[in-house]
Amino acid sequence: MKFTPSTTSKSSIRCLWSSIVLAVKREGSYNQFVLPLPHYLAAVAFLSSTFNVLGFDTDHDGLEDFAETGTGIYVSPENTGTSPRNPDSDEDGAGDWYEVYASFTDPNDSSKKPRIPYPLPNPDQSPGETTKPVKVYIMSGSYGMNGWGFVGGTLQGSLEQIVRSEHKFTYLQTSVSEPDWGWETRQDVRIHAYESNGNNAEKSLLSPTWYDARPGYFGPELGFGSVLGWFHDEPVLLIRASTGNRALGWDLLPPSSPRFDAGTGLTYPGHGESPEYWATGSNPIPIGWYAGKDYNDYFLDENDMFVSRSWQDSYLYNSNFPVLHNGVLYVSKSAHFSDSDSEPGFGLSWTNFWSVYSVDNVVDILDNFSTEYPDWSGQGFEIAGYVWWQGYRDAAGKVETQAAHTIKYEENLVRLIKSLRQYFADRYPGRSSLSTPFVVATIGFLGDAQSGNFLQIANAQMAVDGDSANYPEFKNNVMSVDTRPYWRDSGISPGNYLRRYNYNAETYMLVGDAMGRSMIGLHEASALASRYSAWVGSIFQNRLTNTDPEHDFDHGGLATGLEWVLGGDPTNGGDDGSLGPEVLDTDSEDNKVEIVFRRFVEAKDDASTEIQLEYCSDLVGWTAAVHQGPGKDQITITEEPNGFARGIDKVTVSLPASISDGDQLFARLKVVVTP
Repeated sequence: MKFTPSTTSKSSIRCLWSSIVLAVKREGSYNQFVLPLPHYLAAVAFLSSTFNVLGFDTDHDGLEDFAETGTGIYVSPENTGTSPRNPDSDEDGAGDWYEVYASFTDPNDSSKKPRIPYPLPNPDQSPGETTKPVKVYIMSGSYGMNGWGFVGGTLQGSLEQIVRSEHKFTYLQTSVSEPDWGWETRQDVRIHAYESNGNNAEKSLLSPTWYDARPGYFGPELGFGSVLGWFHDEPVLLIRASTGNRALGWDLLPPSSPRFDAGTGLTYPGHGESPEYWATGSNPIPIGWYAGKDYNDYFLDENDMFVSRSWQDSYLYNSNFPVLHNGVLYVSKSAHFSDSDSEPGFGLSWTNFWSVYSVDNVVDILDNFSTEYPDWSGQGFEIAGYVWWQGYRDAAGKVETQAAHTIKYEENLVRLIKSLRQYFADRYPGRSSLSTPFVVATIGFLGDAQSGNFLQIANAQMAVDGDSANYPEFKNNVMSVDTRPYWRDSGISPGNYLRRYNYNAETYMLVGDAMGRSMIGLHEASALASRYSAWVGSIFQNRLTNTDPEHDFDHGGLATGLEWVLGGDPTNGGDDGSLGPEVLDTDSEDNKVEIVFRRFVEAKDDASTEIQLEYCSDLVGWTAAVHQGPGKDQITITEEPNGFARGIDKVTVSLPASISDGDQLFARLKVVVTP
């Protein structure tokens, strides 16, 4: 090992003439040696056979040399097994640091890699496909989503520091050296952001310095937008609706959420109600805020905003007090005692006391898409996904609300996902659906040390993941991202502010990047899962009015799901008799029974379709046939592509006599379709 002193400045070079400072790691402990210059060469010779120098990154992959042990076996982030001279040791297109700290894949195994390359290629300055709908992603939440990653300067954990000095997310820079160094601006990804009540509204091309309303900071949209910009040929529009210090159990409570009696002497409001809590059994006295106000302000048209209180005569209204009167939402301009003269919309002087409530939000952007984005007017848009990152105030808000909001978090989150999907599917039919991909990021505060309410909230957020089986309807369309591994302590961050993730740029980039990879995963799963739906919906057009895979639409004897797998026409009962599997007795010395069946190639590759030949001796204990080999007592499965016709494979399953019970052996083709 050759020790190469840093030459980042003239002053640092001058310091090296008097002494050499080496920080080294040995058996998990760190030591520092200050050596007089005459001993420098001897010290290097001794250390080269014993230590890797701490702080050096020879291949500029983001991993320090001491951790890249070169064994080819990953043990831990401090013993990665990777090569210190190859930034992508397994040459799978994903750099070593990224696999260790972002995707958590094995950096030594090319068969285990993330969905995206790393680093991403620098954007090509193309504005994206001009003939297809713009992909719109709605990003929402609170503190995390609001964006407090530190951009510039030399503070540890700033974006400039991790990109320029630590060689991470290098695709964000235009050049590696002065005077050409700067931040990239993506031409194919735009962001339109606003906070509650339309504050700090801004739209821009995506870059690290895009947000003039809060200069010097960025959020997860930077990593997320970079990933989705790489993934899509179409332009991408990110709509970020987010405000700090908001609780899902209060400010963001979704519609149809009922009152909650916690059994602790306190009752909590349903959507549109106020205040945040009151003594059970007492009369709640409304305030100028209500449950779900930010949900309404983020997403809904004013005419769809529900507030449970109506205007009444002879009532003392405070300033900013909202009422729903004759289908119109009003807000009071000042405190006043109501009478017929001030009745909103009708009284002679109502405009002195009330204004019709109005806010610019997601629907205003989408309803006026051609005006907001005239160069995209001919393309239109598609809501391609939702992203949610929030949870601090539910866990650590008022003492009176923490437990209740924590207990109800999972239920409220499920309702939020369903409510958003339903609202936008109804408002923009054909451009949004009830299964539009939804990514939930957990709160990551304190990382592995997370406990108490924070841990309960994170567990609730993980529980809605489609693979958790808690909500079957979320399979392949909801994914949760555990952000706790991306937490960085204040000691290696620009600041010390828990709810803003210590302003750490690496945290915000890693979280946004993980959101993006998860969204790609949902798009890929959706593409696979939709094959059956595409088959019944497009090939047979309007002829097949009942697409239930268990329904025998043509009354030919085979359910539609079976015809999908066997390559039949579910609208023609005349072909059903020729589609079923055949059983052949063989005269071979192996004495096997062969079962031959048809398999449509599209059904084979469909994630929503299970195809399995099973056997048993008693019609009860069915066992899946698995290929074992060519031997006499082995189950053998052979596949002949296009063996029956183009796109219809021939599958032969040979069952040995040894698996039967005496002379009895039964077999069945099991097909399960879950579109």
